[in-house]
Amino acid sequence: MNGGPEDAVNSETVRVSVLNEGDKLLLTYDYGDDWEIEVNVKKISYMNTKPKHPQIISGKRLGIIEDIGGVWSLQDYYDKPREQLDPDLLEWLGDQDIDEFDKDGLHNALNHPPYGY
Repeated sequence: MNGGPEDAVNSETVRVSVLNEGDKLLLTYDYGDDWEIEVNVKKISYMNTKPKHPQIISGKRLGIIEDIGGVWSLQDYYDKPREQLDPDLLEWLGDQDIDEFDKDGLHNALNHPPYGY
């Protein structure tokens, strides 16, 4: 699972048991905005009880920001001086710190998903 396209698997049918420590996964989310997420398998733990939800160990920044305009708008946010950014973008972001990684907030979202699990 560390190779190129020939190692691609269908994320809807693959089982976690095919993963090994050290594997890297590249996930694409929202093909229109083209968010790519790299997942590194650091450790595999065989527990007697299965966790109900995925566990996030670490991350960087806020992550995917829905409706920001994709990776391109986010890159603009980092590349341009604040005074050159679209005022609507700044208003939309509000006081949210997109450089902060919120592990507790992500765990809360995983444990209370909006889709009714």
